[in-house]
Amino acid sequence: MGSCDSSSSSNSSTSGEGGAPKLPPDVKTECDRRFAAALDDASKGREEMITLDACHLRNSQLNKLIARLAGNKQLITLVLSNNSLSDDACKALNSALSDAAWCPDLMSVDVRGNGNMTEEGLKLLVRMRVEGSGGRRTGFTGGG
Repeated sequence: MGSCDSSSSSNSSTSGEGGAPKLPPDVKTECDRRFAAALDDASKGREEMITLDACHLRNSQLNKLIARLAGNKQLITLVLSNNSLSDDACKALNSALSDAAWCPDLMSVDVRGNGNMTEEGLKLLVRMRVEGSGGRRTGFTGGG
């Protein structure tokens, strides 16, 4: 899959939605395409891995993905690295993972490189990993 990284773009300093960097049209189109494909895959439960690395995801988009993944029995790995997710995303993931029916086979979530996530948000995910929910043993990769 292609990257939606716009770090080399000259437009990245102007603000877009929610104060996020405004993306060049071709990058935004690719990110939107990848997110739409992930939503489709999530709702059909046909993929073991969903990768949305460097796709400029915001918390609101993650919430949509979480809703679509309800009951998904195929997903093993969820890659959300290098996006614009914050502690609210950690809370949303923690809440979803507390439901044993939500992606019961999910083994790994990668949230590295989400600069808006603080140590407190990441601790929520680590606590979920340690305490588990109904025997769930999901691993997290996070931090800066």
